[in-house]
This record gives sequence, C-alpha cells and structure tokens, in this order.
Amino acid sequence: MTTQTKPITADSLIAKYAAGIAFVAEEEPATTLHDFTYQVTVAAEHFEGAGINGGDELETAATYLVDAAPAARTPPSEPCS
Repeated sequence: MTTQTKPITADSLIAKYAAGIAFVAEEEPATTLHDFTYQVTVAAEHFEGAGINGGDELETAATYLVDAAPAARTPPSEPCS
C-alpha cells in the first residue's frame, strides 16, 4: 500500500496556523502569505520578549516563507492590509 502525502502550501499553512499566530501577534488572522509572514515575525518578537522558547524557530519559519514565495519577497516589516 502506497501512502501519499499532501503537499504543504501557503494556503494550508495559513489555514492551520493563522489563528494561533494572530493571537500571539495580537492581530486579526492573516489571509495572505505576506500578512502571515509579518505576523510570524511579530509573534517571534513577542515570544523572545516574554522569554518563551520558540522565537528563534518562528524567525526561521518567517525567513523560509519569504524565500519560498516570490510575492512575499518584500520584507514583512508591515502588514499589507
């Protein structure tokens, strides 16, 4: 029996994690990859500021999200919407 895995897409990441990341970023859930990447960056800063482990991993995730998506190549210093 062959097991087929579903590809991970920007939409699937946003659908799965937007609400949690938005909660930490103190924003409404992102609907675009650019806004999601921005919120991941903000969440990383909040984690680090609070001394919670995981901030480094979120920063790394934001870097990979920007690198993976040409439309998100503008540094996510501000939300688009």
